[in-house]
Amino acid sequence: MIKMIKHILSQLLFGCTLCCGIPLAATPPLIPGDSGPGVLEICTNGKALLPIVVSDQAPVLTRRAAEELKTTLDEMTGADFAIVNSAPSPAIRILPPQKDLSKDTLLIRNDLKDLVLTGGGDRGPLYAVYELLDLFGCTWPRPEPYWRAIPCGKKLAAGTMDIRSTPHFPIRGVHERGLVSLWHWMAWNRLNYQLADPPAWKVAAPMAKIGVEPLFMGHALFYWLSKEDLTEHPAWNPVVGGKRLGPPVESWHPLHRQACLSNPEVRAHILAEMRQYLREHPEMHAITMMSNDGGGYCECENCKAFAATPGEVLFKVAGELAQKLGKEFPNLHFIMMVYGWHAALPSFRLPDNMYFAIVNNSRNYVHSIRDPENQKIREQMEVWNAAYPGRVFVYELWHKVPWDDYMFPFDRTLSEDIRYYRDKHMVGLCPEGLLPSPAGENLRRILLWNPDADVTAETRELCRRLYGNAAAIMSRYYEEQNQRLKEFGLPPNTMRNIADFIRPVQTRWTAMLAAAAAAVETDKERQRITYEQSQLSAMATIADNWRPVEEITIPPEVRAANLIKNGSFEAGLDNWGTNIAYGRNFKFETKFDTGCDGTKALCMTVTGKEAISTWGRTFQAVKVNPKQTYILLGRVRSGDKTITMQVRFTESGKIGASIYDMGTTGGKWYQFSFRNLQAPDGEIVIYLTSIDEPVGSEIRFDDLILCDQKIWDRVQQKKSKKEFLRAL
Repeated sequence: MIKMIKHILSQLLFGCTLCCGIPLAATPPLIPGDSGPGVLEICTNGKALLPIVVSDQAPVLTRRAAEELKTTLDEMTGADFAIVNSAPSPAIRILPPQKDLSKDTLLIRNDLKDLVLTGGGDRGPLYAVYELLDLFGCTWPRPEPYWRAIPCGKKLAAGTMDIRSTPHFPIRGVHERGLVSLWHWMAWNRLNYQLADPPAWKVAAPMAKIGVEPLFMGHALFYWLSKEDLTEHPAWNPVVGGKRLGPPVESWHPLHRQACLSNPEVRAHILAEMRQYLREHPEMHAITMMSNDGGGYCECENCKAFAATPGEVLFKVAGELAQKLGKEFPNLHFIMMVYGWHAALPSFRLPDNMYFAIVNNSRNYVHSIRDPENQKIREQMEVWNAAYPGRVFVYELWHKVPWDDYMFPFDRTLSEDIRYYRDKHMVGLCPEGLLPSPAGENLRRILLWNPDADVTAETRELCRRLYGNAAAIMSRYYEEQNQRLKEFGLPPNTMRNIADFIRPVQTRWTAMLAAAAAAVETDKERQRITYEQSQLSAMATIADNWRPVEEITIPPEVRAANLIKNGSFEAGLDNWGTNIAYGRNFKFETKFDTGCDGTKALCMTVTGKEAISTWGRTFQAVKVNPKQTYILLGRVRSGDKTITMQVRFTESGKIGASIYDMGTTGGKWYQFSFRNLQAPDGEIVIYLTSIDEPVGSEIRFDDLILCDQKIWDRVQQKKSKKEFLRAL
């Protein structure tokens, strides 16, 4: 085995060097620095030669810039750099923000007497420090500590420099949960906005001290109207299906319902809540009135008279609030998301302090936004951008594409998309979630600053910094991922697509990562390779967990241990609940079907007039042992019309639900399985879901089993042993 890996290693290294055309192990710029008249020596033999000068009266982020520089230079060189209030030349001088430089612009100037770092706006000097560290070979492509790569050397020098750089996009955000460590990573990568749903934004002040601002957006109606408000005022609840809904019993955000926004009392209450919030948080400059997730919009006669559509009702109320709040808070940005029920451009003009995030939730991410396949979302962008130039940015849903955070390389598409956004003069890009690939995250940072950056060169340089002796292998690995994706043509966002995507390349990629693991030298390099191996393994596991039913036999002992009641639907829908989140055009029933266990299967059919969106689900909550690990098995069948069918499960004690798209089965029954499920609070809720299917589409589920994973593993081990003995 060791000989085989060594052989692969030598072959891959040779092949990658030829492919790249440049030696990836080249000496990084400026480390070690050479003595001579053309450089300013910073450190030699592990001794700091220059102090870091910053005024003790400088703004918070300017002083933080000095601390960040000292900490990193100390780590790089082993020296102890001093931070002082003043010093004669030569020195490293971090100056306060310069009024003649635009916001977030960085300036680095080295005349061999002083190395000066400064910039425009509060973050400018901090960005100058991070840019200098980048020039010295430092990188940090993902938030986890082991991705932070700091080169080491006892000698450091800098040549003459005069660098002034301004980010192309003023909004460079990410919608990701996290506090101080995430903010630090964001600031390092010059990402300036953290997006999140409320009530997260009570931490704006500590964020600002690190170099990040909050962008208050996302589903928010529940934040301004509490369930207590709706209980006290029954008329504030929406009319749905000809009936006014009663007040929500529990937290009402997940219930996919709204409020009666035409009611002047509701609008006055929301305005008062927003006003109070902004007065209590003067550091906040962005706010939203987005509806709750899903549908459930009010259908009362007053709402119908108030505006033509539910989307126009929402935008009309938001515009009214933005206009009134803008008088007291002139720097306020009122953010609204554009998609689903509120994707169409309103027939009326909206105030100048409103900004719009175009949500890309229905596109093929394998292809550029310019591709004909993505015409619908592209046209929507262009309509909004033409109506409100300089106030439209893009909200990407990348995290839904990598299918529960498994790898999804699309570096070429990313670069083409960002150049398109530049050409259309959009003001920013904010994804929901992080890209699993460190190469992807690194490119996003670079391209948002400079859309014309060379994608191939940047990824090779990243590999050199992250992987040492395995740089060539990993550069080829990322390139092959992109090439395979281009050839495949479909996003690996369903179990079927993942299986088809990964099976032809699994063996080769596994060998490449094994060779990379054998080549690296440091613990951090090994951790990074292990991360990539886990991503590949996760996709391979999905392929193993999606099989035609004839390939899988469910042993009797597994069926006997099933914790799901009526999992084969022989008793109809007993023990199962049904819910139409929005659309109200579903039919839930059991039908005769001998394709799986017994004679019946659950059948979910989209019926009636097609809505903007449809979302129906059948669900069951199962009590489990918090200390055990479980496996979920099931069978599914769909026709060629199917777009999205999902199994979701919520493991209590964790945030959010795990969401798994299946993909069409072409009329055949397929077996799916999910392993290693745990529920610290003792309950797993299983949802069998259909989303945005065309009228007439039919999805069938059957033979749902949840059991202790040890039972399943024990049976599989016995099966493997028998097969081995039979082979002998």
